[in-house]
Amino acid sequence: MIELDLAGHTTYLNPVAQGQFPDLQGHEHPILHGLLSIISALQTSQQGYFVREVEMAGRVYEQKICCMPEDLLVRVYVHDQYLRQRSSEGLKLLRMN
Repeated sequence: MIELDLAGHTTYLNPVAQGQFPDLQGHEHPILHGLLSIISALQTSQQGYFVREVEMAGRVYEQKICCMPEDLLVRVYVHDQYLRQRSSEGLKLLRMN
């Protein structure tokens, strides 16, 4: 989990995020590409979250971006989709045989 303020500055990374993205300093990092425009859209909509997939270094990550304006924070829950992707590819191969 990655926590940022509404300007995109990192305020917290849980230990897993620190291990996966040790050079993450803020919204400029590739895993957070386009985050500021999503934060802006969430602030003006009634929807409190946005889900997307991001590809980085040959891996696919699903992100759930949650805007918490009352706390002036954004939380980004990042899930590596590698295992799901590999399972899907395996099923495709089985169906072909």
